[in-house]
Amino acid sequence: TSAASWSVTYIPANLEAGNQTSNIGYLNIPQQVFTDAYPIVLADSGKHLYHPASDANARQVTIPANGTIPFPIGSAITIVNDSANDVTVVITTDVLKYADVGTITTLTIPTDNQATILKVLAAQWNATGTAGCTTA
Repeated sequence: TSAASWSVTYIPANLEAGNQTSNIGYLNIPQQVFTDAYPIVLADSGKHLYHPASDANARQVTIPANGTIPFPIGSAITIVNDSANDVTVVITTDVLKYADVGTITTLTIPTDNQATILKVLAAQWNATGTAGCTTA
């Protein structure tokens, strides 16, 4: 036998001749509507939780302990509040930190505001939010 040289060009199905509309990465943030107290679940990772204007009640979103639901590090969830009443984000036993504030126990999201929580360690989430958000 002798040495051979192979040249292979891989063309993904969505890039075949003439198809230049390929998108790489995840481009949507699916919506989960909530109109009651809402404990986040593993399936919420990568979604946005939406509190609609039609719900005229303040609501609470609870981040469970890592020992209860071990979200993978890098899990991100955005909470959007269109209701005239606040959404309060609380954490059970783990740590929640807010940008430029440090460790907090609650994050309040008023109407027309939103915040994102991001799991950065096994028992730590970090949050950022729009200017109207407050912490305690």
